[in-house]
Amino acid sequence: MTTLGTKPLATKLTFDSDCMWVDLADGRRLSVPLAYFPRLFRADRAHLENYIISGGGTGLHWEELDENISVDSLLLGIWNKTGFKSASKASPQWMTETPLPGSNAESPDQFPGIQANNVTATS
Repeated sequence: MTTLGTKPLATKLTFDSDCMWVDLADGRRLSVPLAYFPRLFRADRAHLENYIISGGGTGLHWEELDENISVDSLLLGIWNKTGFKSASKASPQWMTETPLPGSNAESPDQFPGIQANNVTATS
């Protein structure tokens, strides 16, 4: 939930060489590095622009890329970390492969400043 008390809704996406720009119904514009989403990062322009805004603006979907992103998650700084590798962190090429779920991929917790993409409540 935002401080305005309204649900953030996407109305349009645009892309530059590094970022996805999400226009929201309330007039805000969010910049998200494509590197945060390995499938989008590796996609060509035609695939990036073949998106669907779903749920009345609450979700972003790329059928051909099998990518689904919640607008709420973007605003909370939650992104896909499955492509993070430890080799050559200085270059985007360290994200050249996305491991399959359950593989022996390195944990994103190894990278300082990267927020986990899920939160587990403990009792």
